[in-house]
Amino acid sequence: VVVVVVASASAATLVLCRRHLYEAMAANPRLKEAATRAQVQDVWGKLHASVRDKRITTYGDYQRGHDDPDFYVHVAEKEYLFDTDVTAI
Repeated sequence: VVVVVVASASAATLVLCRRHLYEAMAANPRLKEAATRAQVQDVWGKLHASVRDKRITTYGDYQRGHDDPDFYVHVAEKEYLFDTDVTAI
């Protein structure tokens, strides 16, 4: 196993053998689950960053005689950066 650590005052870099790292993570179910979650969060973050909120409209469901709504519904219109169409998600 090759481990190289390069450190400076502001950053550190860790270099590992990919095959050994993959084998170690595949052998441990908790590490495998954590790696899968990290990948999903990364992809979801990139997808979320690719769209921006154009407009958010909030609706409330009110009962007669009550000042506060039972619940709110938030409708977010998104605009994709690679497309000019506005799509409600």
